[in-house]
Amino acid sequence: KFAEGVYVYLLTHIHSHHTSGLNPSWNYGTIYCTQVTKELIVSKFGIDPKYVVPLSIGVTHSIPIDMMGVSKMELLPLEANHCIGACMYMMKGYFGTILHTGDFRYDPNLLHQTSLKPHTIDCLYMDDT
Repeated sequence: KFAEGVYVYLLTHIHSHHTSGLNPSWNYGTIYCTQVTKELIVSKFGIDPKYVVPLSIGVTHSIPIDMMGVSKMELLPLEANHCIGACMYMMKGYFGTILHTGDFRYDPNLLHQTSLKPHTIDCLYMDDT
């Protein structure tokens, strides 16, 4: 959903409680999500694909977090084990290291993902829907 002064949107998956505000006139900022979720929101909501950047699960991406692209964060999408295209996000930057779960299904194997091992999480945002 559009928020004044926000230019980076992280979409964890396509369920309706995460996609309010998406429509064909979306031009409020860049939406980051998995490739599957990109294909689904472009198809379902008619969003111009230039506003949607697909990310690979388990790969760290450098994402600009200001309009000028000066400040960046490392963004690591992780498997959420929830629905097709769903992911969690680990964000690392001047603000520390944050893990945002989105909707996820716990599996003991999640704790053993090699991409989690080298990180200390400063803040955990757990979705409880």
